[in-house]
Amino acid sequence: MTREDEVEKKIAEYAEFLSFHRNNESLFANSSYDFYHSDNLTDTERNPELEEEISNDILLDECYWMCQQINPPDLSDNIFSEKMYRDQLFSRRKNEKGSDCVCKNLPIIDRTSKDYQRLPMQYDDRFDEKVNLNLSIPKIAVNVYHREQSILEGVRWSEPLDLVFKDNFVNDPTLTWQYFASPRGFMRHYPAVQWSNENYDKTYDFRTRTWFTEAITSPKDVIILLDRSGSMEGKRRAMSQQIVNQILDTLNDNDFINVYTFTNTTEPLVDCFNDTLVQANEENLRLLRENLPVYIEEFAADLSIGLRKAFEILEKFRTTTNSAQCNQAIMVITEGIDYYYDKDILRVHNKDKDFPVRIFTYQLGDDQGDADELEWLACTNMGWWANMTDMGDIREKNDKKNPRRFIWSYLHVDLADRRLSNWLWKKYEGIRQRQIFLDHVKRNMYRLKKLFTSSDHMLLQATHDYMEYEKEINYKYMTTISLPVYGRHMYENELIGVAGIDIQLNLFRAQIDYHRIGVNGYAFVVTNNGYVLFHPDHRTQFKKILKPTFNRVDIAEVEILDDDNEPRLFGKPIIKLREKLVNQNVFGEVTLNVKYPLHDMKRLMLAKRHYFLAQIGPFTLGIVLPNKYGFAKINKSDIELPPWRNSYTELLKGNWKAHPEW
Repeated sequence: MTREDEVEKKIAEYAEFLSFHRNNESLFANSSYDFYHSDNLTDTERNPELEEEISNDILLDECYWMCQQINPPDLSDNIFSEKMYRDQLFSRRKNEKGSDCVCKNLPIIDRTSKDYQRLPMQYDDRFDEKVNLNLSIPKIAVNVYHREQSILEGVRWSEPLDLVFKDNFVNDPTLTWQYFASPRGFMRHYPAVQWSNENYDKTYDFRTRTWFTEAITSPKDVIILLDRSGSMEGKRRAMSQQIVNQILDTLNDNDFINVYTFTNTTEPLVDCFNDTLVQANEENLRLLRENLPVYIEEFAADLSIGLRKAFEILEKFRTTTNSAQCNQAIMVITEGIDYYYDKDILRVHNKDKDFPVRIFTYQLGDDQGDADELEWLACTNMGWWANMTDMGDIREKNDKKNPRRFIWSYLHVDLADRRLSNWLWKKYEGIRQRQIFLDHVKRNMYRLKKLFTSSDHMLLQATHDYMEYEKEINYKYMTTISLPVYGRHMYENELIGVAGIDIQLNLFRAQIDYHRIGVNGYAFVVTNNGYVLFHPDHRTQFKKILKPTFNRVDIAEVEILDDDNEPRLFGKPIIKLREKLVNQNVFGEVTLNVKYPLHDMKRLMLAKRHYFLAQIGPFTLGIVLPNKYGFAKINKSDIELPPWRNSYTELLKGNWKAHPEW
């Protein structure tokens, strides 16, 4: 277990411990309980008096937490059931105040009169943000009301997690963000930070991020059946597309997906995806999203045809390696049931085989007969039914009954995600095409004046909403390790949250002895899918825009063989290297003849390189050295004295450096 795994497990186990021992008092069932939350802060300036007041409140809170946990009942397989581990967490208070908590007659903090919009913060270069290291702060999802009873209860019982967060940070100052995220819609975030007020950043929902979805779900094959009958026009079509997008947002590279529309026939949403499942990588998901607005509603929908098609494809892929080879699901999005559907399909393909496929149904209509039938269809096939009558009802749910395992996410950038990158990329491409069009039209000024009588025409506007993103952004590249947290009561059968910590790529690079590799050697790291985590030829941005697929660059696309193959036709040597990296077969040296660019890709160089591999948790590290590196050295005693003796004397003193490009 790595050091990061140990930190992560500590957060997860303490969250389980707190959830297991929460009582009626800690639930704060009344609505008077108040708290800081990151979207509601109005003042973060330093204020000595306020800082002292908050510090005293924090220490008083810690006394409450300690007194509630003096002699809790045992919780099996959890280190915090042992008093010594709890005492370690509370020892920090003794160091600061020099006294123990007195558990009798503790004063109560007046949470109704306190100002929870002011929280002093100070800039910390480790986070490149103004933060408060004394406490964590909840971030509430944008579609969740922060005064909901479940939110108040969750925020309250999870407060003592601050003890673990701070203890982890003291023991390992290289840690950055730590958090506990609940599927109910709140994320406790350490250290406290004021959330960005930028319109896009405010829509951040952790429940659609890979570190969260991979922790709570196993790999899965999914087929979405989308009703395209005539009754799906207007609002219902908009809602169905929103549901599909929400489902796609929860998928990751370990999942496989396809979308079919159905009426009295079935049609793949993307023609070239017919009769197959495709990996849920960004390129394929983007194709599915782009084709959502294209299909035409017509006729009446026959659910039997859609189910039969979905079952046949899933059954075929259960026996191949080109699938998740784990869970399978059909998701039906429909207004209602227009035909009597053939229930024998379920008996043939599902019921007699221990339900290999789960069925989830989304109803967009309000007919009670249809509702009863769709609910029966879902519940008898190990799924669930949801009635969607408004955009606000749309919230993706996931299966949470999975064994606990550490999840390391692929490369990502703090708040930015693929939706923002896709939007910026489309904006840039649209503006580029607009300029080409204008340049063409301006060749004939008469035609331009005839087409555009007003300078306010959208094609002639001098500014656009994309411009604010043209500035250079110092993106924080990172990976996240996450771990599911389960309720441990007998009556709890669901996941109660996900523990996570962010690990910036700079920490990976800091562990590599670049001075020993030399100026012509380099290092790279790839994920278990063969994607680059970092590599010297990994170009993540174009024209200051984060590439939509910057975190889906395969190692075979940056290590280019010196052969005669066309682009993206990869030779056997690089495929074998990729297999070793993905399978973490780190034994033996690999030698390749490669070509690589210099001077902003203006020159091409050929070289022989030696690859040495090592395992770093779920990732694979590659050290690349040029041919004959270390086989030759200069013996200064064998060098004849040059005519310029003074320069040679300086050389012998060691006061010189070779230019890196030499």
